[in-house]
This record gives sequence, structure tokens and C-alpha cells, in this order.
Amino acid sequence: YISADIIRLFQSAPDARRKQLDNFCSRFQPKFKGVLQRYEKIIRQKNKALKQQTSFEVIDIWNQQLIDLADQIIKHREQAIIQLESILSDLLVSFKEGKNISKDLKIKYLFKGRETRDMKSGYKDWLSQKIHESYQKEVVVGYSLYGPQRDDYDIILGDKSLFTFYSRGINRSIAFMLRIAEF
Repeated sequence: YISADIIRLFQSAPDARRKQLDNFCSRFQPKFKGVLQRYEKIIRQKNKALKQQTSFEVIDIWNQQLIDLADQIIKHREQAIIQLESILSDLLVSFKEGKNISKDLKIKYLFKGRETRDMKSGYKDWLSQKIHESYQKEVVVGYSLYGPQRDDYDIILGDKSLFTFYSRGINRSIAFMLRIAEF
């Protein structure tokens, strides 16, 4: 249940963290897996159409579907993060025993290309605007630039980011505790 990959969770690319979070969501939120599968299918179709430089009207049909599904994915991920944050915080306090780690733990969801980290304020509108504004860029690069497939999350201990401030040992310990929290 615990592989060597989990200890490198916070040293790897965001897609590994998204996959881990999505696996957690799939296990505990019955509707999530179907929503994610539909989203991934449509994003593949859209990316293929972008590479073929399909018209904006066709791409826009996929964009509307993606925006609705993306909003559902974000809501499921938010619920999962709240659950994990609570359990992980309790685990951290119980394992702390005088170490120099703050018990104030927060998990922040990071939207690709969005300044604010507030998950509730106008996500659908923001995503719709970003997707429409970036159509030409997406055609050039051949894939979608915004959406849950590009997001990440960060763990904040005290006021400092786990990824950038703390040592590899602490990163590995928190990754291990996160996996325990999932169970």
C-alpha cells in the first residue's frame, strides 16, 4: 500500500500529486471517477482538435462541456482536501513530539494561471474567460492550457510552503503521513 514513489510525492511534478488526489477522490466520492473520466475523454478530443487546428466553434463546444465538468472536479477535490487536511493535521500533531514543525497545517489548492487560491469564488467564470482568451495559444501549442488537468496543491506548515521551505526529509515524512491519512 505504501510504495517508494509516495515519499517522492512532493519532489515530483504536479501530475503525480493530482493523480494521487484523484485516486483518493475516486475511492471516497462515488461520482468523481465518472466525472473525471468524461473530463479526460473530452480533453483528449479537444487537444486532438487543437493539433488539427479545428475551428473555434467546434473547440467551443468541447470547452463548454469541459467547464461544467471542471467545476465538478474542483468541488470534489475541495472536499477531499478538507478531509485530508483535518486527518493530516491530527497525524502531524501526534508525530510532532518537540520537532521544529508547526502544527498549523493547511492544504492549498493551486489553480494554474490564477492568482487567488480561493476555490469558491467564480471558478467557472474565470475558467471560461481564460479558455476563450487562450484559444490562439492553445492552437499553437496543441493542448489545453487551463483546467483541473493543470492544477496542483501545496501543503503549508505554519506560513511556509512544504515544497520550497522544508527539507527532503520533512517532505518525505509529510508524504508518508498523507498516505496514512488517505487510509
